[in-house]
Amino acid sequence: EDVVLNGALDSVESLFQTTDRNRIFIVTVVMDGRGKVGTFEAKLQDIDAGRTKHRHGGMVHTHDHHHDWQMEGESKKGEEQDETHTHSEKIHTLYNEEEIGVAASRNEAVHFINVLSRKHEEAGLKSHDEDLILLFLRCDATLREADGSRTW
Repeated sequence: EDVVLNGALDSVESLFQTTDRNRIFIVTVVMDGRGKVGTFEAKLQDIDAGRTKHRHGGMVHTHDHHHDWQMEGESKKGEEQDETHTHSEKIHTLYNEEEIGVAASRNEAVHFINVLSRKHEEAGLKSHDEDLILLFLRCDATLREADGSRTW
């Protein structure tokens, strides 16, 4: 069980370490045959909030605050600040307590992403011309940079 959960966390974290957050629409984690696990969900929230390494353009950094996110090296609230930023929620988890299999789980995730995309288009938050790239990763797969340079 821990191997699957830790593998899923490593996969999600690797996405944020190698891809600019602003280019990520949503990361949907599908847990097939598993119910919600509090510690797993808390670790996903840490990744989503930027408390683990993540990328903005060419810069990789972390935030160690729960509110009032600040870039590494910035002053605390009330002091001079160069730039602060917040992060929108990017991670959503689908739990299938009854195992339905990989293909059915992927179909469920695709349906969710299509509905979300359509709702964003209707609200004017996403252009119909913007393509979504759908990437399926096994829970033990991670993205890495080649020679320390950005690969995508």
